Amino acid sequence: MRPIKFRGRDIDTYELVYGDFVHNVPMSSFNGIIDDNDFVHEINDDTVAQLVGYDKDGREVYEGDTFVVPCGTEIAARFFGNITQNAKLKENQS
Repeated sequence: MRPIKFRGRDIDTYELVYGDFVHNVPMSSFNGIIDDNDFVHEINDDTVAQLVGYDKDGREVYEGDTFVVPCGTEIAARFFGNITQNAKLKENQS
């Protein structure tokens, strides 16, 4: 079973933040991600993506990331049951 994990861009620093959504807060008034150090980051709603699996090298793939299958085709990651074992995350994702 894969973990439920999210990423999004911090509103202040615009850095990517990885972790879980902040719970017990109405989502309409605040969108935040709590990182592994229990620090809460306010995030831009348009940058939120959920972990959908791992590429062949074990790197995390998030919804909307692009990965390349062996024939060279680029595919946007969505919620698949499992990403092909030969798919590799495209370099320089932002």
